Amino acid sequence: MTWASDAVLLELKPAELTGFKNEAGKAAMWEGTFGSRSLHAQKVETYAIVTVLPSVHKGVTAGLKQPWGGETQNAMAIDPASFKIDSDAAYQTASQDAAAWLKKNPDKPLTSIILGSAAKFHGPVWGVLWGDKKSGYIVYVDATNGKVIKGK
Repeated sequence: MTWASDAVLLELKPAELTGFKNEAGKAAMWEGTFGSRSLHAQKVETYAIVTVLPSVHKGVTAGLKQPWGGETQNAMAIDPASFKIDSDAAYQTASQDAAAWLKKNPDKPLTSIILGSAAKFHGPVWGVLWGDKKSGYIVYVDATNGKVIKGK
């Protein structure tokens, strides 16, 4: 990334791409949110495996710069070297933790899988959610060692 020399990763999540199905921690397109402390700005960059016209192009595409007030307790920078567990492995671990709930709730789809960091976790975590925050099931998987931090 040449946008800012002090750019930090804030969040990584799959995005929907026409003609492809996101499942089991895999996606054809990913969105990364990056912040720059010196520019007081953030931007979203996408990576897609194919071009889907008119708006998605294969490879990395930079989004527009937006104002950013900096890190907070709930949204902290992620050191890419600190996370060792990819989305596929995080999904598998979360699925095992949620197995009983998923069996009782087969109609609740996977709705999000996001890599982020917050002070309460002491490092990067994958948040894996089925259903919604009110009536779903969320599992946090430590992105440094692959262990479940907590489940609902």
